[in-house]
Amino acid sequence: MISVGIFNGAGPTGARRRLPRYRLFALIVGICLAVITGSHFSHVSHSQQPSDVQKRSLFDESLRLNNSLVSLPQGLFSRAANEALWARKVASGRGYLLILRAVSGSKQRFYPSHLLTTRTAIWCMMNSNDVVARTVTLETLLSAGWEEDDEQDEAIPADYRKSLGRADGLLNTANEVSQGWDHVNIWTGDDGRERNPTTATMGNIVNGDDGYIIAGGNFGPAETTKDLEDPLPKWMWPTTKWTDIMAVSWGQYAAGKDLKRVYRSAVVMPETKALMESALLKVNKLPGGDLDDLPQWPGVDIVPGRTPTKMPMTPAVEAFMGLLGSSHGAGPAYLVIQYWAIFGKKRINKIKIWRSENKPVANMLLYMESL
Repeated sequence: MISVGIFNGAGPTGARRRLPRYRLFALIVGICLAVITGSHFSHVSHSQQPSDVQKRSLFDESLRLNNSLVSLPQGLFSRAANEALWARKVASGRGYLLILRAVSGSKQRFYPSHLLTTRTAIWCMMNSNDVVARTVTLETLLSAGWEEDDEQDEAIPADYRKSLGRADGLLNTANEVSQGWDHVNIWTGDDGRERNPTTATMGNIVNGDDGYIIAGGNFGPAETTKDLEDPLPKWMWPTTKWTDIMAVSWGQYAAGKDLKRVYRSAVVMPETKALMESALLKVNKLPGGDLDDLPQWPGVDIVPGRTPTKMPMTPAVEAFMGLLGSSHGAGPAYLVIQYWAIFGKKRINKIKIWRSENKPVANMLLYMESL
């Protein structure tokens, strides 16, 4: 069984290391980076051993993707995701080993190499029947300090919808349930120690009859505690995250209904915005290189095609996997990976990005298909 951790957003970009001089040493460093990347971004148990296919892939000839990991104009690097970040996110979505190689003297570049279908990549887990499920319940959330806000001001969900604009015309407010969860209560962990609330907050809309979720304002402990004079230690943070809250909410208000779409309203996270730009540039859909140039609905569709595991990756597959590895793409993916008992066996098969007529911000729409 593949052990899957709880989705916890995007990880750190990491510091650059001195470039190794010889190929053998480069290979060793690359493998170490892959191990670190896997533990940070693939949500896999440290005790898991590589499969026979993974072991054999170490001796395969190097495989590059589009000859260069990020084939962007140099002037756009400051706005789009840098090479290392892009490589990690594509790796998280698709799965491969990263190899450091020397170019232009002391400069370093990250290239994907060898295996592009590890069992712990998000794409592979969505297609697997061998993933450990999550079982967080309403009682789990309440006992971990969370409290549902059942008197939410209507202005809050209205703001989530405003950013989406008319979108696909399938939003139906009559069937929507807007709900917020706030981490505001003192609670006791399994170790018996009392913990203070983190003030984390999760605001979303559920519509079971029309088959969608609108992810609105979601701020975990890392975000709500970072600017405190005396931030809470991480051992006080709840292990329940957005995926758990949405699974419980769907069970409360849409049990037995078919989830078809997840809207990510008003994407303002700098890292995800940079990844969006990189993905759009990969498929030549952002000539100006800035999300301000993003078209309104229908925006741009990023589709992996019928053979996303085929080598080498096409620009469209690479763009899709980079977005899938972003925090805004991985959250909905892990939702159906970890809670297939609630949602059925599903995978994300298309990602749409657009800017609404109401707000100059980007939105993301992830389409689900049943397997």
